Amino acid sequence: MKTIIITGASRGIGRAISLQLSKTYHVIALARSLPELEDLAKESSNISIYNVDITDYGALKNTVSNILELHKDIYGLINNAGVGVFKSLEDTSIEEMQQTFNVNVMGAFYLNKLLIPKLKEQKAGHIITIESDVSKRTFANGSSYCASKYAQEGMSASMRAELRPFNIKVSNLYPGMTDSYFAGSEQGEKHKEDWLKPEDIAQAVEYVLSTPQNVVIDELMIHPMCQEY
Repeated sequence: MKTIIITGASRGIGRAISLQLSKTYHVIALARSLPELEDLAKESSNISIYNVDITDYGALKNTVSNILELHKDIYGLINNAGVGVFKSLEDTSIEEMQQTFNVNVMGAFYLNKLLIPKLKEQKAGHIITIESDVSKRTFANGSSYCASKYAQEGMSASMRAELRPFNIKVSNLYPGMTDSYFAGSEQGEKHKEDWLKPEDIAQAVEYVLSTPQNVVIDELMIHPMCQEY
């Protein structure tokens, strides 16, 4: 059974991806919330949990070393963890901008950097980043979030060119409005009833992973019918 590492796995989209993939993969779930990770692990015997903050490179490096020591069959990485601050640039604090980049950009960079040597050695693997449709567009009061997603986009596109010769796939998913806990909201709120569900994103991830070795889905944009792009 292939092993897939998922960040931000404790709830929302990350939890849905973990549960969906655990049907056919061994899932290694990373998140900061230990109680929520423990609840997730109860759902499937194919889920292993690691309580770690992906913005802490030292702690993350130790965690990945432990994972690679215990699991020799690492195939994929799902960069899912993300945060968002939605204010005008003028009102966005330096700390908020730094935190957005630390999670969305540096966290993904750290995981990519730590796992790429393993994937190159085995000449197989798949890195999927859950980006956003704002990786392709912008909107008012979204400067920090949009900037971080454009940075993710650039990093992933460059990795795709670097890793293709090693038989490693790199895919980006761009969800539109999704009913999750994002930006401090609650899942299931009335105004989000027609939005994408976390399970929709999870099924898309499973599809992207399921393609034969000679096929790679570079980019996949997903919107609810109610959203005007």
